Amino acid sequence: MVVGAHSADFVWRAAGTIAVMTSEGGNAMVLALSYGERGESGELWKEPGQTVENVKRVRQEQASAAADIVGASFRCLDL
Repeated sequence: MVVGAHSADFVWRAAGTIAVMTSEGGNAMVLALSYGERGESGELWKEPGQTVENVKRVRQEQASAAADIVGASFRCLDL
């Protein structure tokens, strides 16, 4: 299990370790405490009419896709 503050933190902190572990038959789960919808999502907020709900949806999709690539599952507590 990898726990991070924001949904994308695991990509640059632990993705290599996760990929090695899962390629050798292990299981991995990434747990984010928040989506980082305010401080970590600056580019998304440049889009006209952006909403918090949409930013969270995009961040969920991005994190899930990244987790899939390294063979992990992803869950966010949305704190």
